[in-house]
Amino acid sequence: MPLSNANLERRIERNTNDIEAIYDILTDHGSQLTDIKDKLEQHDRRFDGIDGRLDGIEGTLAEVLRRLPEQPAP
Repeated sequence: MPLSNANLERRIERNTNDIEAIYDILTDHGSQLTDIKDKLEQHDRRFDGIDGRLDGIEGTLAEVLRRLPEQPAP
């Protein structure tokens, strides 16, 4: 059964509104993902800095242990 012109127009309008709503949702999610990506990159940089400090501490500790006198065997 073919749709009347009025029903066809309503259906087209509904589909157009649905498509626009989907684009809005996708755009919103895209910006949220960009924000999350930026935050993760900030965390990566911070963790890289912490890793560098821990490497320095590890090197210092290794040098301290190397300089300690050896314990006599029991």
